[in-house]
Amino acid sequence: MDQQWTNRPVVDEHHARVGKVTDVFFGEVGDQPEWAAVKTGLLAERLAPLDGAYVAEDGTLVLPYSERTVKGAPKPPRDHILTPADADEAMSYYNLN
Repeated sequence: MDQQWTNRPVVDEHHARVGKVTDVFFGEVGDQPEWAAVKTGLLAERLAPLDGAYVAEDGTLVLPYSERTVKGAPKPPRDHILTPADADEAMSYYNLN
């Protein structure tokens, strides 16, 4: 887990609160995170792509998706080890294919 991302507040494209980052997932090549696990409720976590996201001046992660879209996204695996199948499912959900 990358500590610079952990517990970072997350908002949607309209700055509505979505949750907070619990983990990030890096791609096979490079050191850039590609996905975030976002805690969206008491027990709910969802995957959110970081492509197109940015960090606001106050440290909040701003996603280019609506709160509703993120809250309907696939869940990250319990062990937080993202498999290619998990990434494919999330990419399909977000129409990133």
